[in-house]
Amino acid sequence: MNKQIVFINLKNNNYTRTRNYYNGLLKLNVACLWLEVVGYKDLAKVFRELKSSNTKYTIVVTSRSQLLSIYSFFLGRRVILDAGLPLWDGVITSRRSLGFLGFSLIKTYLIDYFSFHLAKHVIFETVAQNSRVSRMFAIKRKKISCVSLGFDENRFYHDKLAGVGRPMKKSVLKILFRGGNQVESGISLLLDACRKLVDDERFSFTLVTNNLEHAIESKNLELLIGHISDDLMKQLLSRSDLVLGQMLDHKRLSIAIPHKFYEAAYFSKPYLTADYGLMEDFVDKGLVFGFKAGDVHSFIEQLNTLHEKQFDLFACGVKLGDWYNQNSSQHVLTKNFQNIILNV
Repeated sequence: MNKQIVFINLKNNNYTRTRNYYNGLLKLNVACLWLEVVGYKDLAKVFRELKSSNTKYTIVVTSRSQLLSIYSFFLGRRVILDAGLPLWDGVITSRRSLGFLGFSLIKTYLIDYFSFHLAKHVIFETVAQNSRVSRMFAIKRKKISCVSLGFDENRFYHDKLAGVGRPMKKSVLKILFRGGNQVESGISLLLDACRKLVDDERFSFTLVTNNLEHAIESKNLELLIGHISDDLMKQLLSRSDLVLGQMLDHKRLSIAIPHKFYEAAYFSKPYLTADYGLMEDFVDKGLVFGFKAGDVHSFIEQLNTLHEKQFDLFACGVKLGDWYNQNSSQHVLTKNFQNIILNV
């Protein structure tokens, strides 16, 4: 009998990467169940109900729900944990939220450590991350796997055939940067570039982020702060000529690939990023454009080149979209994910 796959997610954990694979499995007609739980008691109730159903099932704890892996162990279940990345990377490496006397640092490490060790198997995003996590948390390599982050295509439908054809050269390139204002994002570099290009009518920038301490008003910059709807995000991506990646040489980029990279690839949009970390390989392969990390002059120089060579810009977007379809589409990643969890 085929096993039913049960995904268990902490309530209000809305930004879990695992939703992508769940939606992909549904499209493959795989029997799946998505359950939201509040805490230990709620999880215990779920396990009792699953046991009484007399159905064989595989339990997967979603990314950003690491605590449920620990709770599950004490309830007599060892689960598969789709960690994606350690909580450490988001709380400590990126946001530097150390807490009073380093309490947050210690707490975050312990949650990661025990959630990984008490799980039956753990899935991360990249091979580089697997190597680092294995050393940092003393986990045997045979206990961990990786499946790329990808993009949840259920968020909005995109007609990939729309607009296909010979592009027309544009006088103004519409450039989109979207993402949280973490250290590695390099929003300060973008704002510096906007100031230097304020009288250059060849470029129009849109910045979408969660917060910005020192906002600027500039005629070449559209600023959107806070949560925006998927419909608006789709409009912004569809009309953009170039999508920007992370812009600094932050160490997190050596182990992780930003979500917006997959988002741009899904839309076949040209992508410009700091030539650093894991993105360096994509630059070398000609799938994305790169500039020297943290160097505003290198960034502007690349923009000037891309404005002059717009057919190359368009062709690179098409090439990136083809790469996505073959390597990182929801279908491809879901099959990889399914193969791992059903053979652990």
